Amino acid sequence: MPKEQKSRHLKKEAVAIPSPPDNVMHKDDPRQCHFWVKRKRQVNELNERFIRYCHLPTKIGNNYCGEHLASDPNPTTRERIPCPYDKSHYLIINTVYKDELEKHLAQKCNSRPRPNPPYFSLDVNCTLSYPSKFAEEEKSLVLDHEVLKEKKEIITNSKHVIQQASLLGHMERLKLLQPDGCFIEFGCGKGELSYFTKFAIKDKDDEVRFLLIDRKNTCGK
Repeated sequence: MPKEQKSRHLKKEAVAIPSPPDNVMHKDDPRQCHFWVKRKRQVNELNERFIRYCHLPTKIGNNYCGEHLASDPNPTTRERIPCPYDKSHYLIINTVYKDELEKHLAQKCNSRPRPNPPYFSLDVNCTLSYPSKFAEEEKSLVLDHEVLKEKKEIITNSKHVIQQASLLGHMERLKLLQPDGCFIEFGCGKGELSYFTKFAIKDKDDEVRFLLIDRKNTCGK
């Protein structure tokens, strides 16, 4: 084996860790993170490979940046808690300080609820006044329809079929499946809901009117 190839398989020598950066406690001086990047290799001006400390800056009072704050052997006494708006903040580096929670929720958090636009009006399209208890029952009411019974037995992923059958069941319960109506399907895709609605009404003479609206006219639709 040539020397060049053989040298690659030799055990790498241990690198002596230098002293951490000297961070001056001054607001105008850059403060470097004390995290030793073990596997990060770069080449300096003399074309020599070396291992370095993290280059990210730190806050005044901390020796580690926000990315490596969990590696601080002497953590600060400030308590960090998960963000109430974003449950993905489960890591230490993504939690927020408890004493800065109000500022984080009001100004910094990208998942905070946005104010409604001026044209927004709650329940503006709701023409029926249902009691709140009845509305809660309606949300969990899943119905079925016989026109989709055969399709349920064929396909394996029945998510959309259950949804379509429930919609037809609700329309039948509310007596909306009438031959003299006009059905508008937004985001129709392949138009399967309108297709089965036609069978549910038993429209053999093509008297029912359908209007299918979709954003994209991709293949297969």
